[in-house]
Amino acid sequence: MRRPSFLRFATVCTATACLLALTSFLPREGRAQDLSNPFAEPETSRPRSKKPADTPAAQAPLLPPMSGDPGGAAAELPYPVPPTESGYGQPAQGWNSNEPPVAPGAPAYAPDQAPVAVQTIERVDLEPLAVPNASNLPGEMWGGLPVTEVEALLAKVDIPPRSAALHAVWRRLLSSDDAPPGGASGSPRFTAMRAEVLYRSGLTKEAVDVLARDPATASDAMLATMQARLDIGQGRRDKACAMANGLTNLPADMPAALKMEAVLIGGYCAAAAGDMPAAELKVSLARELQPAQTLSADVLETLAAGATPVMPKDAKLSLLDYRMFELGKAEVSAAALTLASPALLATLAVDGSAAPSVRLRAGEAAASVNAITPDELAAVYRSVPLPDAPEAADRRAELFRTIEAERTPAKKTRLIRTLLDDARRSGLYWPALILMAPPVDSFQPAVEIGWFAETAVEVSLAAGRYDQARAWAQLSAGFFEPSANEQQAGGGLAHWLALIDLADPALTSGRSQHLGSVEALAGNGRIDANSLHRLVTVLDALEIQVPIPLWDMASRAPQPATGFLPETGVLSQLQEASKKKEYARTVLLAMRALGPTGAESAQIIALGDSIRALRRAGLEPDARRLGLEALFASWPRAITN
Repeated sequence: MRRPSFLRFATVCTATACLLALTSFLPREGRAQDLSNPFAEPETSRPRSKKPADTPAAQAPLLPPMSGDPGGAAAELPYPVPPTESGYGQPAQGWNSNEPPVAPGAPAYAPDQAPVAVQTIERVDLEPLAVPNASNLPGEMWGGLPVTEVEALLAKVDIPPRSAALHAVWRRLLSSDDAPPGGASGSPRFTAMRAEVLYRSGLTKEAVDVLARDPATASDAMLATMQARLDIGQGRRDKACAMANGLTNLPADMPAALKMEAVLIGGYCAAAAGDMPAAELKVSLARELQPAQTLSADVLETLAAGATPVMPKDAKLSLLDYRMFELGKAEVSAAALTLASPALLATLAVDGSAAPSVRLRAGEAAASVNAITPDELAAVYRSVPLPDAPEAADRRAELFRTIEAERTPAKKTRLIRTLLDDARRSGLYWPALILMAPPVDSFQPAVEIGWFAETAVEVSLAAGRYDQARAWAQLSAGFFEPSANEQQAGGGLAHWLALIDLADPALTSGRSQHLGSVEALAGNGRIDANSLHRLVTVLDALEIQVPIPLWDMASRAPQPATGFLPETGVLSQLQEASKKKEYARTVLLAMRALGPTGAESAQIIALGDSIRALRRAGLEPDARRLGLEALFASWPRAITN
């Protein structure tokens, strides 16, 4: 039987030419769909869902209660089968993670050996204009977004964002001086909204700055209440109570929760002045505004009765709650900080009057939710007196001080690794990595401490020191013995170079030159199916050419069935906002698309669309940090004892 002509033709074609030839036999209307890239963004003419996109309410409260399903079902994502085979053999047993480092005199491999050649296509867009201030965000951030929709979007995102990458752009967005959204010009409502969101995020310093820049703060009831709350939290009671005394006629359109807080602040000031009948009257007014039981009202009622309040075990402490207990001389234990608000944690971390144990634990908890920076956590570690019987947080503070005082690189590297291992177990690994950047900066890469190279790469990557990360990755020859495939790909830590190239926004070309080492690891079974899918998703979203073997292995691996996927309509709204360069709307929708825990646990469709949207909107460095964040935790490691 004679073969069809198109099959005879396919036998003499290369794999790529074969695919191109086969498409000529398909119906014209079916080609784009059959050979489409599953990682490419969908066309606007093909909506992602049959349900209509969410529309903002005509009128929304200042910040409605936040709710939402923390997880979602994974969507189906088919992968194309590339026309070539990977050619890899059986998976290896894994890296010798418990073996000691190879001595400096042992045979070494070349870390700069040319990797497997991968054809790269670089696409460069013009950078958008930036606002002339310290935010470094593109201009017209709130353009095209009415204030009512801003409030509606804020009500549906988790505050503060747990993603460090999104938190950075979120912080710049809310604290910048750009023009307000449509309908908010000259109105204190937008200032109040920003101050409230910054307060809920634990960014109390930024909230103070936003209120200070608005001349209406002294006269507007909403802004004055927020200012008084922040002054009480930061220990400026006299200033807060002077402003609270002017809050006698609260406007009818003032949000009920904020109105009740204004009444409670007045009650706090009355109790502080010893006027218990006035404090009791304020409690009655607060109960009328909100009959439901609130901790601040309960504490104020106890103070008005002349008793000492007792903190419940499961109390969710706010900044005002804490100051109420402090006024009643009630003991606030470090364990009570488990459910404390970010604003309270950030305030206690810098409060010199707080107990050392409370301040230290508040500082670590605040750093874990991005309410304070690693530099501010370092200041807490330096200043807090350490007890004779230290607990875990005290030991980390003592280790940090010892690291800063140590001058011998050999000893300092061991101490750094010890602190990072402790921080990983406590959920503080990312802040601790950034915390260790200055100590790692204090010594140069050297073969005598080559075993420390991978730790130094992690520290430098987290801190955004990409050139330093490359220097440490290239030092790895002779300390992490690679397999034959890894030697061909560039060495034991060459796969870190691929991650560095992916994250570095200053790199102009050659982002795929080290992906050969990642191919070798995937071929030897060092990258699991879920991580492989995420890697291919991030590479494609960042427009880095995905090597055919990686795409082949991803297509053969089981598709991830877990991860947060937003409700119908969010991803299409995100795509539309980024194309229109609506920066604020893009950031808020990206937060909503990625879910409560950020890029690391987002479903890969939502992850890819969020990275593309940030890049399209002009937030390229933030998109790359998001891609790094999505891959960092599961990236293959070869740390030795």
